[in-house]
Amino acid sequence: MASSVSSAALVFSVRRCDPELVRPSKPTPREVKQLSDIDDQEGRLIEGENRKLMVDCTGEGVLFIEADADTTLDNLGDAIQPMCPCFEELLYDVPGSGEILGSPLILIQVTRLRCGGFIFALRLNHTMADGPGLLQFLNAISDMAKGLSGPSIQPIWQRELLNARNPPRITYIHYEYEEVNNTNNTLLMAMDDNNLVHRSFFFGPKEIRALRNQIPSSLGPCSTFELLKKAKAEMSKEYVKSVADLMVIKGRPLFVQPGNYIVSDLTRVGFGDVDFGSGKKAIYGGVARALSIFSFCMRFKNRKGEEGNVIPICLPPLVMERFEQELKRVTKEVEPNRLITSIL
Repeated sequence: MASSVSSAALVFSVRRCDPELVRPSKPTPREVKQLSDIDDQEGRLIEGENRKLMVDCTGEGVLFIEADADTTLDNLGDAIQPMCPCFEELLYDVPGSGEILGSPLILIQVTRLRCGGFIFALRLNHTMADGPGLLQFLNAISDMAKGLSGPSIQPIWQRELLNARNPPRITYIHYEYEEVNNTNNTLLMAMDDNNLVHRSFFFGPKEIRALRNQIPSSLGPCSTFELLKKAKAEMSKEYVKSVADLMVIKGRPLFVQPGNYIVSDLTRVGFGDVDFGSGKKAIYGGVARALSIFSFCMRFKNRKGEEGNVIPICLPPLVMERFEQELKRVTKEVEPNRLITSIL
């Protein structure tokens, strides 16, 4: 089945140095940079006129923690995938650093392991980068770890490309922001983060094959590409501009929760290809955890050496129990019937 991971027996200790601010090695411009109207939905750093979000470039630096753990990568095994039970040890939540407004934009902890490897864990403000943007940042660190004086690809600030038009105009229906008259709060209460259990599920070749074997033959061959083709075709430049205009017209509305579930595909971003100087690809552990209506699909290799996708999910306890049972049923491969004949 699409196996969930339990690591209750995983026990080790981490010795951390005091968190420190790593400041620029030379003076940087003291300026304020506006985020785009699309970024406005993600959070805030400092707020200007009309609650406009801006990056205050103070040169104060990013938070960095150096640590050592008395364990090995082999001992961690599949536990490093999302819902990692030791996550708080590998990325310490520095008190006062988690606020969106006025906090360091990035927190990094590097933890050395007994086997000679290390774990690189990072937390960033999502207004600053999406998946490809984060990959560019990690590659810049990789460049400097290999001895370069700076990143091979220089960063460019062009957030104005995602600003609303003047005048703004909504040209698409954006169901994720449609107002819903929700007279029953049962679902929202059930999906409260305090009432959820966390599991991650691994889908290897066997699980994918079992799922595809259950697709009705009348639908013809079905692939991941075909399932997403229609949605991607709608994601045009005009659609993105329409979202930015909606943000301005409706005052940065939140995602509508009832009836929506958001899955971010990180399988092709390339986090596992980052090399911090060892000459070897990183073993990508993935995003730390899912949220109530947000999940992620990520590439992962389990301890058996199987390549596949791992998906973390949060659900209420009874719902999760039913979900695991159903997932086990639909991902179980059925042996083909064999007709045995004999001549006596």
